[in-house]
Amino acid sequence: MTPKLSAESELLPALADFVLEEGIGVAVTDEADGAVRVETGPGGRECEVTVLHVGGWIACPVARAMASRLGIANLALGRILNHFGVKVKRCDLGCFA
Repeated sequence: MTPKLSAESELLPALADFVLEEGIGVAVTDEADGAVRVETGPGGRECEVTVLHVGGWIACPVARAMASRLGIANLALGRILNHFGVKVKRCDLGCFA
């Protein structure tokens, strides 16, 4: 079963296009049951393993866990993070730039 990346309805079309263009193997849905949910709101919020905050930040170990949860490579998650303006802090391995 393909892991789902869920998002608020206003983000859905752009997210679906991005995932398809980048060849990232996740399904995109507006349902709340995604492995990771993309949310908008005030920038600068810390992301969790199950919630990606647009314009926020994420610690490297959490980003690696998120990539694992989605079943994608760290670099693929890095492209998603860049797309949503999420900064990686405390990167251990140099996987995220």
